[in-house]
Amino acid sequence: MSTTNAPCKVIRECDLILNGDLQQTPEQFQRWVVVQIKKLATQAASRKREHQQLQNKVQGIDAFLKGTIE
Repeated sequence: MSTTNAPCKVIRECDLILNGDLQQTPEQFQRWVVVQIKKLATQAASRKREHQQLQNKVQGIDAFLKGTIE
């Protein structure tokens, strides 16, 4: 099972599971699914935080250009 966040490795593992080439016990599969969901949630939270920081910078620059902040 992949322990990195590399999407290509996760996709490869998904393909192996779907093709039946990677055999896992139900417990292993359940843990793998939970790990992948956690990775997705972490990545989504990071993107949201990055987007918010960028929005804050844009608003600050916009206010500066309009002359409301000196």
